[in-house]
This record gives sequence, C-alpha cells and structure tokens, in this order.
Amino acid sequence: MSKASSELQLPFTAPELAAEVVSWLAYLSAERRMSPKTVEAYSRDVRQFLAFLCEHQGRRVSLASLARLAPLDVRAFMAARRADDVSSRSLMRMLAGARSFARFLERNGRGSVGALAAVRTPKLAKTLPKPLAIAAAKRITDTDLRAGEERDEFSSPHNPLPEA
Repeated sequence: MSKASSELQLPFTAPELAAEVVSWLAYLSAERRMSPKTVEAYSRDVRQFLAFLCEHQGRRVSLASLARLAPLDVRAFMAARRADDVSSRSLMRMLAGARSFARFLERNGRGSVGALAAVRTPKLAKTLPKPLAIAAAKRITDTDLRAGEERDEFSSPHNPLPEA
C-alpha cells in the first residue's frame, strides 16, 4: 500500500482500490478544482462507505467486489448511517460522493458500480416558510415608506381617485 493511501486510512480496502481513491481525490482537487472542504467531505464519505462494505461483506473491499455490489448493499449502508442519526441532506452528499467515485472508476476503465445509480437519494423534508418579524411586517405595510411615491392615501395606478 502506498504512503498516501495509508495516510488516508484505508486498511479495509485492497491496495488497488486504495490507490484509486487517492487518484480520485487528487483528480477532484487538481482537475475538478473542488474546494478543500468538499474534497475532505467526499473523502470521509467514501471512506465510511468502504469501511461499511468491508464489515458488511466480511472482507477487504476490492474493485471486483465493488462491481458486484447490489442496490441492497447500498441501501444497507444508508440504513446504517440513518441509524446513526445522519440527516437526509448528509445522506444525499454521501451518496453523491460515492457516485462520483464510481463515475471516476468507470471513466478510467476500472469497473462499473451500477448499484449506486440504482438507489434513489433520500427525500428532504419540506419546511414551512418562516414568518416575518413584527417590525419587518409593520415596515411592509407602512405607506410612508413606499419608495417615495407621491400619491393620495387611497389611490393606486390601476384605480386612481376621481378628480373633483
């Protein structure tokens, strides 16, 4: 195992897979020019995914075992992360990182991980709009603050007051 892959802490992967992870992270930084924080998050997500697969399958993860993954394996990972109280948004990012790595492998002729594409991303909870603060609501209704308009109090451009 190379020095870079051992620093990345990938003892649960076969050496050729660890080397691919290191190459992918370098690609994200250099060629895709992703921010260091994004690369760090993707690295952590893929490391967690591969660590889970090692435990789930009972052996080190290799390129061949990634190619044999079933959607059920990916769903098991997501269920395990959900059990650790990981939010839907974080699960979406984790899946995006794993899919990015899978696309990198496929583009470089190192195998296809179709199971990742077969799994839907979790749904995000819909949130209600936040109410305005009382002061902001009063400002909106204050007719004196309407961009310096010069009008009678009850006139509008669509329904002007009749002239006397």
